[in-house]
Amino acid sequence: LLRLRLDTGRTHQIRAHMEYIGHPVVGDPKYSPRRHGFAIKGQALHSVSLEFADRQGERRHFTAPLPDDMAKIIEKLRKASGRG
Repeated sequence: LLRLRLDTGRTHQIRAHMEYIGHPVVGDPKYSPRRHGFAIKGQALHSVSLEFADRQGERRHFTAPLPDDMAKIIEKLRKASGRG
């Protein structure tokens, strides 16, 4: 579980960098095609918060809760590590 802050919105930025350092995103078909053993649809990649300036220069900020499938994976891993 990581919290990352991006300065740009480059395509595949997180996915490519995580694979490069040997920790690919679970469920990523491009950078981590091997089986991962977790019940998740898609990738274990979620943006909790997003902020940007719109075309009029107004700051926009959005948040989203963690999807249920990702929350279940995190809970399972916490229990397995003795932290949950």
